[in-house]
Amino acid sequence: MPTYTPKTNLPHVDPGDQNWKAKGDACTDMIDTLGDLMSFTVNYSGQAIADEVFGQRKFNQAVTITKIGISSRDMPTGANITIDCTLDGAEQTKIATLTAGGAMFQQTDITDFDVTNAQVFALKIKNVGSTNPGGELFITVHYQPKAIATT
Repeated sequence: MPTYTPKTNLPHVDPGDQNWKAKGDACTDMIDTLGDLMSFTVNYSGQAIADEVFGQRKFNQAVTITKIGISSRDMPTGANITIDCTLDGAEQTKIATLTAGGAMFQQTDITDFDVTNAQVFALKIKNVGSTNPGGELFITVHYQPKAIATT
C-alpha cells in the first residue's frame, strides 16, 4: 500500500522501486511543502473602525488558516489593533495583533483552524488605537489547502 504526503496527499514512490525512490520521494515532499506558501492579502482603506467586518471570501476547497500578518501605513497609538477571523459571521478567537508603537509589519502565529469551501471567511477589527486608531491596513492570511482525499 502506498504512503502519502501529509499536506497534499501526494503518493510516495513505491518502496520496491529503488531506482526512483530517493529522487521521487524528495520531489514529492518538496511539492507537499509548497502548500505552506499559499496566502492572500486584504487591503483595508481609511482609519480602522472597531467591529467592522471586511475581506469576505469563500475558498474553492477546504483549507487550514495558519498565520495572519498585519502591516499599516498609519500605525495605531495608545492601544493595539487586533483583528479576529470569522466563519459565517461567528468569531473564531484567532486574534492577530498590530502592536501600537511596534514594527510596521507584524505576523501572528494563530492556532490553526479549518475552513470548508461552504463557509464564508472574513476578518473583523476587534480593537483600534485609543489615541490614533491606525489605518491603511494590509492583512496577509496564510493558509494550507487540505489534503486531497484518496480513493
